[in-house]
Amino acid sequence: MIARRVHVAIASVIAVMLFAVTARADSGIVRVGAKNFTEQLLLGEMIAQTIEAHTPLAVERRFQLGGTQVTFEALRASAIDVYPEYTGTGLLTILKEPPPADRDYTRRRVDEGFRSQFGIAWLAGFGFENTYALAVRENDARFAGVRTITELARTRELALGGTHEFMERADGFAALAARYGLVLRDGGATSLDPGLLYAAIANAQVDVIAAFSTDARIKANALRVLDDDRAFFPPYEAAPIARVAALAANPSLGPALARLAGIATSDDMRRMSYEVDIRGRLAGEVVSEFLRERKIVTASSSSAQTASASGPILDYFWDNRTYVAGLVLRHLLLTLIALFVATLAGVALGFAVARSDGLAAIVFPVVGTFQTVPSLALLGFLVPVLGIGVKPALVALFVYALLPIVRSTHAGIRSVDPRFCDVGRGIGLSEAQILRRIEVPLALPTILAGVRTSAVILVGTATLASLVGAGGLGDPIFRGLSSLRAPTILLGAIPAALLALAFDKILGIIERRVVSPGLRKK
Repeated sequence: MIARRVHVAIASVIAVMLFAVTARADSGIVRVGAKNFTEQLLLGEMIAQTIEAHTPLAVERRFQLGGTQVTFEALRASAIDVYPEYTGTGLLTILKEPPPADRDYTRRRVDEGFRSQFGIAWLAGFGFENTYALAVRENDARFAGVRTITELARTRELALGGTHEFMERADGFAALAARYGLVLRDGGATSLDPGLLYAAIANAQVDVIAAFSTDARIKANALRVLDDDRAFFPPYEAAPIARVAALAANPSLGPALARLAGIATSDDMRRMSYEVDIRGRLAGEVVSEFLRERKIVTASSSSAQTASASGPILDYFWDNRTYVAGLVLRHLLLTLIALFVATLAGVALGFAVARSDGLAAIVFPVVGTFQTVPSLALLGFLVPVLGIGVKPALVALFVYALLPIVRSTHAGIRSVDPRFCDVGRGIGLSEAQILRRIEVPLALPTILAGVRTSAVILVGTATLASLVGAGGLGDPIFRGLSSLRAPTILLGAIPAALLALAFDKILGIIERRVVSPGLRKK
């Protein structure tokens, strides 16, 4: 009876956690998204802080989403309500239409296409364009007289670096190479995180990178931007795009976002990017200052964090303690929910396969195959089905937690000496009583070892949840990678490591409490 009450209490607690984490935003809340590079964080903060200053709406930030397709699918699935996009990206990557004739045509076509096909509106632009741009080192003797991409193409055996998205999209590497006749050496096209592009070219690991024209790191790394003399890249006017349904449901949203029309120039974006990427300040702080200069927000209305990644590391952690505490709680809930469900399913499957070799021949290959799927690929498969946020993150974490628990349960049950079970039958115990009083107690140390292994795996894997908008300690890790700021990376990495150690320690204490002393000695 006591055990049953404990089980019910645990299930109730987990149910409350699940509701707290997965509850959808209700009316009065606007979810703002952004992709996983600095300019998107800046624009996302502009949108979020303007909404907070000029509407009664609460804002939920879902930043550091992975790439265009993930972020757009999130908007389409109502997981977010608004995010900043670029007209050329909308036309070529999402509408999959041929390169545009001019800027006005591009703007008109994306607005018409998005409204009719997806119920999404393009709002007034921020006032600048951010196109792709090929850049080389100024001090590289091979490119001393190179000023255009056509001239670059005359240099053979190049090594080029670009973002993962640039390597895949219609206006990306393959089409660019075909237009200009770029010839790369074997393995010369390297996919990199946006924050690692500049480190790669600075260290001469690549000869040329596909950078962003408004990125302040171009100047900081002494790079030369080459002229797109054959007009390959389309216009990339930055603008907020929002669900028409969200604009209709929140009448104050549209007028608030209209305040951002023409607010920033390319120089403004480069200056703000410099503050974040080179000086290590937080995007929210930089944007808050910019919006105050433009009279969009006041000091009292801004809710941006003000800590930066400069100064002593302990001070940085202390200044961000509230932010980190929220991340730890989110990370903890994601891990606990996935571990709890995986333990229930894994133990049940483990018992089943221990009883049937035929079933084991089916279950282990299936579960093992799921384990071999790269975590980013699995998240990519889940987003079109489940959208972004907690759902795909929990499913992915459940999948990765399952195999160690199933294997340890199977091994634990199979390790029980059959003679003990025969003795139980001889004294009149039923099969259920044998399972509960003999097999489970004897197999428990092995089962718990699998659960401990899964818990440690999940804490690390859960950092990837931020790429689909589920939050957690991955947020500062990926934010730090985008700007190569070690303190920001550590802001997520150190708590994640401590959390993994805590999980292992706590589960070890539980194991000592529930396992028979005789078995512990053995």
